[in-house]
Amino acid sequence: MTPTVRRLREGTCDRWSRTCGRRSPGRWSRSPDRNALADDVNLVAAGVEHRRDRLDDEGAVTWVAVGDGGTSDDGRLVGYAAASVASSAPVFAAGDRLHVGELSVREPYRGEGVAGDLLDRVDAA
Repeated sequence: MTPTVRRLREGTCDRWSRTCGRRSPGRWSRSPDRNALADDVNLVAAGVEHRRDRLDDEGAVTWVAVGDGGTSDDGRLVGYAAASVASSAPVFAAGDRLHVGELSVREPYRGEGVAGDLLDRVDAA
């Protein structure tokens, strides 16, 4: 089934950060060396703090894809996209730009349109 895509909320920051803090980089990224996790940080605490800070930032948005019905991933995070609005130089007519800083989908869901759904939501926000 297709995961449900929704905006990250305060109540899901802890659960999401625990999931990502225990993750194997290879499950979330095709380039695990580039996305290696820090050794000297409490991953869950740092992740929760980072996500909560982003919730308070009007220029930042994070969307999550959650497994939905009939699968072993029901209710579990299967993907996410985090973006922020950045100011462009005033010489550009287009104005502010959207910067997608994070986009990740768990291996079993790749090629199923989850990343596209997440990016559509980010773009519309």
